[in-house]
Amino acid sequence: MAGALLTVTLSLHLLMTVLAFEIELIPPVPKITAHFGEPLVLTCRATGCDSPRFVWRTEMDFPLAAVVQTKGTHSNLTMKHIGFEHERLYICTAMCTDFPSEQKRITIEIYSFPSDPIITTSSVLVAGTDSLITCTVPDVFPSDLLEVQLVKDGQILGELPYDSERSRKTKNLSIEFIPIPEDDGKEFICLARLSFDDAKKEPQQRQSTKKIIVNYAPQNAAITVTPSSTIREGESLILSCMAQGNPPVRITWRKQSAHKNISLLEGNDSITIPSAEFSDSGLYVCEVTNSAGSALVHKEVSVQGEPKIPHLSILPSTTVKEGDNVTVQCFAEGNPAAKITLRKKSKEGETVLQGASGIVHIPFAQRQDAGVYECEAENAFGTKTSSASLSVEFGPIIDIFTQPSPEVKEGDAVIFICNSSGNPAPEVSWKKYSASGTSHLISKEATLMLKDVKMGDSGLYECEGINQHGKDRRTVELVVQVPPRETSLTVMPSETVKEGDPVVISCRSVGVPSPHIILSKRVENGDMMLKSEDGIYTIQRVQEEHAGTYKCEATNKFGQHSRTITLNVKVPPRNTIVFVSPSENVTEGDNVTITCRTYCNPLPLIILKKVFPENETIQSSNNGIFTLYNVTKSDTGTYVIDVSNDVGNDTEIIEISVLEKMEDPKSNSLVITLLCVLSLAVTSAAIAGIVLYKCQQERLKGFYSLVDALRMRV
Repeated sequence: MAGALLTVTLSLHLLMTVLAFEIELIPPVPKITAHFGEPLVLTCRATGCDSPRFVWRTEMDFPLAAVVQTKGTHSNLTMKHIGFEHERLYICTAMCTDFPSEQKRITIEIYSFPSDPIITTSSVLVAGTDSLITCTVPDVFPSDLLEVQLVKDGQILGELPYDSERSRKTKNLSIEFIPIPEDDGKEFICLARLSFDDAKKEPQQRQSTKKIIVNYAPQNAAITVTPSSTIREGESLILSCMAQGNPPVRITWRKQSAHKNISLLEGNDSITIPSAEFSDSGLYVCEVTNSAGSALVHKEVSVQGEPKIPHLSILPSTTVKEGDNVTVQCFAEGNPAAKITLRKKSKEGETVLQGASGIVHIPFAQRQDAGVYECEAENAFGTKTSSASLSVEFGPIIDIFTQPSPEVKEGDAVIFICNSSGNPAPEVSWKKYSASGTSHLISKEATLMLKDVKMGDSGLYECEGINQHGKDRRTVELVVQVPPRETSLTVMPSETVKEGDPVVISCRSVGVPSPHIILSKRVENGDMMLKSEDGIYTIQRVQEEHAGTYKCEATNKFGQHSRTITLNVKVPPRNTIVFVSPSENVTEGDNVTITCRTYCNPLPLIILKKVFPENETIQSSNNGIFTLYNVTKSDTGTYVIDVSNDVGNDTEIIEISVLEKMEDPKSNSLVITLLCVLSLAVTSAAIAGIVLYKCQQERLKGFYSLVDALRMRV
């Protein structure tokens, strides 16, 4: 009984053990669909074995491309990012000791459907313009099982055609679409459906919508004017502009007048003018624009009333230079348009100017064109005027008036009046010119008064007027009449001259009118008139007879004045005569007197010299008398008498023979004879030396001195 029980127990245990060893694959399906790029973990779990061993592989033994982790009775096959390499049949084999191995299989199917479809348009949708609508399904797999539809208003606009290529790619459904304004605000719907090979698996579906925005050009634009398009000046005015369009329209107002376009404002659909003016008249244009187009509407507005005060202008300026071109023009606002009349007012009255459209041209404006110009503007509602003054500037014009006359007597008064005209008023000044031509300012007043005039006031007076346009000058010569004065009588080179020098005697005198000059020389029986030219008397080579007193007499109708001067002529010694007393032949012990007479100016210095043997000066004298006392034989010889003053000299030679007193007449006769022979020889030698010396001096100086010649020989 016990044995049977044990046998049954062991059999049951063995049966239970065999039945308990098995494996389970999680997830427990034969095929799993995994999304591309997502992680996936397959788990193989064994039961009935404490230490099973697991082996993972793929059919055909492709690489697992996964990580195996086994712990106890579990083994995980981890795929971090599902890819095409995982689309395989995976087999898990579990082995346990004493038990046959177990296997589980699972097939991994890959798909990719990561995001909703994207609806795009090729450009901004504009009504009436072709556009391309595209529905994009990115990164889909398997692409051959993808269905795409584009729907609007419940209507299918297009479907994706079948593509047998199985791959992971982006699929696009594009259709051409021409929108109309009514499409604005509706929706495009893109439906995407991805099926699987396993018909039991529900397809994946995604969809997206896009609101339709259709741009269309402005429509139904119009301007309304309140209260009316024709109003009176000062009334209020409202202009409104309306239009439809997408994007919303932008409104720009412009006003067109006869001369220009004016941009008023932008962005407002209405213009409010609280108090209308003439300038508000014109064609108002409303331009409505958006990106799809634009439209223009316009309305004419007329603001009527009496003319405004005319705008009178003088061009280039109300102040011009003489000779400039001037334009006078007038414009006045008014509706109806005002009639323009231009006038020039002067002392003589009014002159209506002829000009087209209120414009008058004045070529080369003159000073008489200056004055007041008036403009009158007139229409049915009234009249207005305005005026402007034209100033014509010109350079100075000078006139001089003299009272009583430009010729007056010394001591009188004279008035010079400088009358200047010019615009602007010139600045006036008086200048006086000197004899050298230079000038100096004497007054800045128009009237110049000279009291108690003197001769020095005579001369050229100039009045000058200056403004910014130029200058003008006028001169007047003042003549102050005076009797002769400051008379001068001069001798050139000097009042004392040498005989033969040139001499100029000149007489000058001051007076108005110019004095008449008479030169004369005093002689024994009165004055001898000299032939002079302009008060000048010339002596080419002055002689002794020219010496004397000269007189200059200056006269005019107001008086006379005279001067005298003495001319001194220096004359060198001439006509010299020497006397020896008692004789040139004397006896020892006698006294000899030598007397020299000559003619010269000034008085000479007379020197007595002995030529041989010592050439010594014996005596000098101012009266020409020399005395040799108690002569001896040594006084025998040749003597030179030298007569000189500061302009020349003259010489004379004498021979003195001193005889010895002798007892025997015969002896004395012989001695005398010998002395005579000796004296003659000495004299001949002396004379030859003197002649040679005087010749040399004559070549050098034009005159000579015998004394000097004898001195050089000794």
